[in-house]
Amino acid sequence: MLNLKNETIAVCEIQRELVFGLVFVIMFLVGLLFYCTLWHCTFIASSNRIVHSNQRNNPIYQPD
Repeated sequence: MLNLKNETIAVCEIQRELVFGLVFVIMFLVGLLFYCTLWHCTFIASSNRIVHSNQRNNPIYQPD
């Protein structure tokens, strides 16, 4: 009976480590996704700004 209890405790500890590992991986992925989205949005905004300023300074470009 004592042996079975020790094995159960060991299984619980393994599961706890797995849960912590999964939570860490999920948080890491969410953070990475958020960082990439933020960087991508800033990159698109800055590239649009560059295009608009080039078009504004270009005498051939005639906006409607």
